[in-house]
Amino acid sequence: MENNRCQHAALRPDNSQLLVPLVTELTHKWGLQGPASQGSENSGARSTPSRSCRIEVHHSFESAAAIREDWTRLAKAVGGDLFASFDWCTTWWKHFSKDRRLEIYTFWFGDDLVAVFPLFRETLRWGPIGLRVLRLLGGDHAGTRCWPMFKTEFVEEVVPLLIAAMSRAGAWDMFQIGDLPGYFQQTEVLCAALRGASAGRTHVNQNYYPHAVFTIPEHFEKYLEQLSGNERNNIRKSERKLSKTHVLKSTMVQAGDSRAFLEEFFRWHDDYWEAQNELGFFTLWPGSRQFHSEIAQAQCDAGQSVLIRVCANDEPVGLVYAHRFNGRFHLFQAVRAPGSLWESYGPGRLLHCEAFRWCMSQGVSTVDAMSGFYEYKRRLGADFLGLTTLALVHPSFSSRVRTKLFQAMVAIVYAIYFRAWFCRIAPFLRKRFRMKNHRLVRAGMARRFIRSRFILAALSSGNRQSSNNLAGPQDA
Repeated sequence: MENNRCQHAALRPDNSQLLVPLVTELTHKWGLQGPASQGSENSGARSTPSRSCRIEVHHSFESAAAIREDWTRLAKAVGGDLFASFDWCTTWWKHFSKDRRLEIYTFWFGDDLVAVFPLFRETLRWGPIGLRVLRLLGGDHAGTRCWPMFKTEFVEEVVPLLIAAMSRAGAWDMFQIGDLPGYFQQTEVLCAALRGASAGRTHVNQNYYPHAVFTIPEHFEKYLEQLSGNERNNIRKSERKLSKTHVLKSTMVQAGDSRAFLEEFFRWHDDYWEAQNELGFFTLWPGSRQFHSEIAQAQCDAGQSVLIRVCANDEPVGLVYAHRFNGRFHLFQAVRAPGSLWESYGPGRLLHCEAFRWCMSQGVSTVDAMSGFYEYKRRLGADFLGLTTLALVHPSFSSRVRTKLFQAMVAIVYAIYFRAWFCRIAPFLRKRFRMKNHRLVRAGMARRFIRSRFILAALSSGNRQSSNNLAGPQDA
């Protein structure tokens, strides 16, 4: 192509070649103020200078498999975590893709992959109000987060191309990126790029919900020195007391035993929350049990799942379920064994300390302990960083109106379904009449709420720090 011209392929899947990536080549000096951004309510892109760029849009992971190695290299190069990995996104999409359309945007300068935005498109609806959204994979359902991958030096050029490509692929009202983890360092440059690329309003809600992160030193004694004197004494006292009669041993579960481990893990988790007369994490999030079971087994085969069985004289103390990726240890849950045998030793504390010792042995210094504020994590030395969510509302009047109306509808659902029914009435019925979980939590209703609740944080201007079980995995 000539340098002073810009040619765009239509960003729609080819029905005759569904597994072939759709390629758009943009070689230009004058930017993206071309035909697609003139007179269309679905285009918010502004003119931005750019170097030669190639965009590939994949509508299936079978198609995207061709760039798996490039994807992984980029994720590691930009400091991406587990939720940016190809395997995580693939499995997440397999379980949570119902009524959604996959659009994976990849950006290349020559043979160099400089950005990946794995998005999905869906229309959310409550009553008569519908909202057309694009979001990053991993942003809901599994109690986890997402990570947009880009090299910082290219973001100002990539984001305008992304917005223009999204607009050509279909109408949209909101583009949401989140939740971003507390250790994501590129929020400011991403916000600036979004604001410079579109006439729409960019909403930023930083530190709106706690994200627990541990920094692990090389030795356990150094870790103890970081804690308060009271907590340090509690750990030493518990371990001395246990060592008088038992030998504590932690064993890594091998791939062949992962299925049995996970079945036991889910059963112990359910037993614990049943005894507390509360709904556990895997009941709250429809589909999360099946998702975590599959991803844990797949990653165990790849050597990235960390499944630890903790015993004392061959008596089970508890189980630790985690993943390791790019130098981080993602600690999803630590579940204690049923019964009260170990209560006097502080089983939760023992399990976390064993997980930290494993990290020290592997040279891992960062432990992602998921979202939500829990007092025991604070006592164990967690830093509570903040989750961040970004939202770009399309500049058209109709999109702004739809967004406001949809936000109001979700706020009503939140008040009635979650605050009144879920947090108050359902627990009372469960305790008083011993009602079963499936009668209290309808999967369809819960799924609709989980998919749309992001808008409450995305359009909020304050730091919103509520505490609820829909935030992330909680230990048992």
